[in-house]
This record gives sequence, C-alpha cells and structure tokens, in this order.
Amino acid sequence: MKKYILAALLIFLSASLIACKDFLLDFFSKDPSEKVSESLKLAGAASSFNADMILRLQTEEGYSIVGTFHDAALKETEISSLFEANIFFPQSVLSISGEFKEVKGSFYLLLSSLPDLPLLGSFMENLGIKLEELEGEWIRMDSDFFSSQKKEAMALENILFDPASYLIGKEQEKGSRSYSFLLAENAASSLADIFRAADFGGKGEILITEDGYPEKLVLEGNFFSSAGEFEMEMQIDFSGFNQVFLIEPPETFKEIEDILSEN
Repeated sequence: MKKYILAALLIFLSASLIACKDFLLDFFSKDPSEKVSESLKLAGAASSFNADMILRLQTEEGYSIVGTFHDAALKETEISSLFEANIFFPQSVLSISGEFKEVKGSFYLLLSSLPDLPLLGSFMENLGIKLEELEGEWIRMDSDFFSSQKKEAMALENILFDPASYLIGKEQEKGSRSYSFLLAENAASSLADIFRAADFGGKGEILITEDGYPEKLVLEGNFFSSAGEFEMEMQIDFSGFNQVFLIEPPETFKEIEDILSEN
C-alpha cells in the first residue's frame, strides 16, 4: 500500500513540475527590462485603471507645491479626477481642491475650495468672472477648452507606459518585483517639454504585481526652467486594471458661457 501511495505522490509531483516548468522557465529567463516592458504594455492596453498620484515640486528658496490626484480612467475618452494642490510659502499656504470629469466629449469642473487671495479675485474679475460663482458649482466646458492640457496629460501617460522611457536596473531585492531605473534620454526630453524646462534628469523605481501589472511608479528628478531650479518627486499607485465602471456627468451644472455672459 505504501508503494502505491509513494507512486501516486511521485506522479503528482512530476505532473505539477511539468505544469509549472514553462512558467518558471519563462519567468526566470527574462531579464528585468523584459519584465518591466511587458508590465507597462499590459497597463497601456488596459481598458480602465485607477491611479493615485502625489506630485511634489521644491525650489531652492524653499517654496514647494504638492498636488494629489485620484484618477479613474476609461481609456483616453473618459476620466474622473479628485485633486488638491497646496503651495507652501515660508509663512503661508495656498490651497485649491476640486473634481474634474471628462465625459462624452465634455469637460466638467467642480472647485470645492479656492485660496483666499485678493489678487486672484481681482484678476478673475477683470476677466468677467467672480470667484464666489465658481466655488461649489459644476461647470461644463466644450472639449476644446482644456485641449492643450489634455494633450500634455496624454503625453505624460504615454511616456510613463512606454518601456523605451526607462533604462532598467536589477531587481532591488530578490523576489521583491521592484526594479530601479534611470530615465532614458528621449523620455527626459519629452518630460522637459511638458514641464517647460530647459533640462530634465531622473531616476526611480517600478513595482510590479504578481499578475504582471505595474503597482507603483516613483520618479525623482531635477529640472531647470525660467523660474529656477526644481526638485521633483512623483509617486503613482496603480490599481483596478480592466475593471468595469461608469463615469457619469453631474446631474446639474452651469455652462461656462453663461457664467461669462452674466458678468
């Protein structure tokens, strides 16, 4: 009886090894750049995803900007984003927060809070817009209203999901699925254009989930612009690839043209 049990156990182990062989050989034969490349291609082909992003910019003088975004995206056509931005000065902080949607060819903007800044109020009033009429109201704009900003956002996404953007190093710790990288020259040049910088250099880390999708991307770098030198840190946590969800337009909103005409 023991012989039959031992034989059955050996058959089971042999079958398991045969079934896992192709997967193990495939996994261990790939170098880090191949693993990261396949992960980014999976992300780029996904029908939907969620992304939580923190972006920090720091100047030599100690001023800093911190922006947080929670995005839910359906391909390139629809997106819902919660955002908050804080500008830190030596003795004060300016904050703005809200929500942004692109649905069915229209843009919708909700400003939940605006900074208490008289100069901003005066500037907007010169344009015929009163800040108090913007806060807490959904505003609809045509798709071309933010066309340049959308192009820059899509350009940034294309850079992040393009395997050619990274020079991948070794896995940071065995089994961690975390890979360091240097930013490739073409990606650095494209990011410099987006940030309107004369020069950009960066490095970072990509963490891949067990099912092959990117889980976290961290990018750190320095760039120079007409406003001075900046240190940048960006972290994006990805989730929800290929999940089914809907992005609906707000039930009530004002047209941007009506707001302008009223003033």
